[in-house]
Amino acid sequence: MIPLAKEAKSVTQTSLFSEGRIRAGDGKILSDSKAEEYSEEMWTLFQEGIAYSEEHADSIDINESFFEFYQDRVFKKYKDEKERTIVQQMGSILGGIVAGDVRKQSLRNLSLERPIPGGETMNL
Repeated sequence: MIPLAKEAKSVTQTSLFSEGRIRAGDGKILSDSKAEEYSEEMWTLFQEGIAYSEEHADSIDINESFFEFYQDRVFKKYKDEKERTIVQQMGSILGGIVAGDVRKQSLRNLSLERPIPGGETMNL
């Protein structure tokens, strides 16, 4: 599809981070490498949250949100305030995955948000 679009001289974008898709809070475009790094961290923390939810569901307070878990992990990993802020803000993007405000997503029930692997079908 991409070669066909290039041949037709259409606009194509093969990288999620090209064309300045991710901006810092000050409006400056992040480099592709930083955008990739922060995005990978966001997804890693989401997966860690799911794993933590599965392993500790019985002991997690029902009022503890995934976002609290996420913010705590970011705070521990990133000492630079600017980087910490960017990665913390990127966590709100996950609202599209959990279909709601991640600040309200229960950490206890986060394991229910585990993505279904692509290419597989569900038998009900």
